[in-house]
Amino acid sequence: MIKIIDDILKEHLLPAENYIFGFADLTGLLQNKFDGFNYGISIGRKLDYEIVDKVINGPTPEYYSHYRQIIRISVY
Repeated sequence: MIKIIDDILKEHLLPAENYIFGFADLTGLLQNKFDGFNYGISIGRKLDYEIVDKVINGPTPEYYSHYRQIIRISVY
């Protein structure tokens, strides 16, 4: 099952160099209401270095706009 999920994510998270992902077995770690959800998937998306490097004393308007754009693209 993990191999299938790995292949699906590699196929759809493009360009691949902008993403990192991983899996974890969560058996016994979650509250009872999550019984049956034994695995977790974590996906990270790289932000633009040029924008992030300008953040010194807190988020800039450019950073905030970039972050919102990434969130909109990443959430289905």
